[in-house]
Amino acid sequence: MILSEKQIELINKKVRIFFHFNSSEKLKWIKMEKGFSNTKFIIKSRNDEPLSVCKIYNNDPIISARKRLQNEKRALELFGGKVAPELIWTDNSTILCYKYIKGKEIINLTNEERKNIEEELVKTIEFVHNYNNLSLKENKEQYSQLSSFYSTILDNYEKMNLSVPKHISKQFSLIRNSLKNLYLSMESERIKISYIHGDLVPLNIIVEKNQVSFIDFEYFRIDIPIFDYLYFNYFADKHQLKIKLPVILKNKEIKNVYTNLIKLLNIYWSLSNEIEL
Repeated sequence: MILSEKQIELINKKVRIFFHFNSSEKLKWIKMEKGFSNTKFIIKSRNDEPLSVCKIYNNDPIISARKRLQNEKRALELFGGKVAPELIWTDNSTILCYKYIKGKEIINLTNEERKNIEEELVKTIEFVHNYNNLSLKENKEQYSQLSSFYSTILDNYEKMNLSVPKHISKQFSLIRNSLKNLYLSMESERIKISYIHGDLVPLNIIVEKNQVSFIDFEYFRIDIPIFDYLYFNYFADKHQLKIKLPVILKNKEIKNVYTNLIKLLNIYWSLSNEIEL
């Protein structure tokens, strides 16, 4: 999607208002590397100071651009200025702008620096997870939605007719069957569900002076907290970051199913995007 001059001027106006600039303040747009599901621009001041990120959500056969934007908008409304960027403006369809966060991606820290912020990283994750403790009544409704969420994702991947090795296809079937009964077990055991980031890859974790912030909340949702920990550990291992967060859950079946689910989702995601794992 290419922005029109009218859209760019509207966004510039919103950024100027947010930062209390006068209407004549010149702003520069710098295109960042295209993401797998979005295109980003950094908006800078005339002095080259990064001010804002303008994010354009691309079409995705698995989760629509509008849905991903609404996920991120909700997260920034809840956590903006705390552990996430402040929301500046959105068209509620495919465009969202937020305040630029200074710092380094955790992937670009040294091993020692990563070790030093591990405790703060866990605290930041828990801040998201503990934001809203759902009542048991609400939990029952959310378990059903959670089951539907993964069923829809797996259905959409299946519809893509990807060229998948037989052993992976077999795992796909096993996971589908496991998920059908898993949420009944979770409900009976009153397993905690909460808000989660949903895409805690190292590139989405920004560190500045030992303060940890998260970006890219496109997959923000309600799920069980261990998803974020397992997801982060999966990609930290892929990037050889030598950091592993504790995953605490007594129910080993749930932990095993989610571990395999994350591996499977990323295999299918990689195949659908034609990228190397």
